[in-house]
Amino acid sequence: DDGDVKKPGEAWPLWKLILMALPQLGVQVLWCFLGPSSAPYMLHLGMGPSLSTLNNVAGPITGFFTGPLVGATSDELTSRLWC
Repeated sequence: DDGDVKKPGEAWPLWKLILMALPQLGVQVLWCFLGPSSAPYMLHLGMGPSLSTLNNVAGPITGFFTGPLVGATSDELTSRLWC
């Protein structure tokens, strides 16, 4: 009995994909609350307006490039240790 082992080329059910994406929802909710309040806080600490705004967009821009790079690297991973 293979149980819950996924065969190559087999599509995952929607509930498994949702379950895998659920932790990211918590991260997004956190950023919804932290994002708007971080710029005034950084201004209070003495950071300039342009630098505090740049700090807010640095995370999404970095994630835009990092996500696909990590995904492509993991797709090419052939180590038995991680498979």
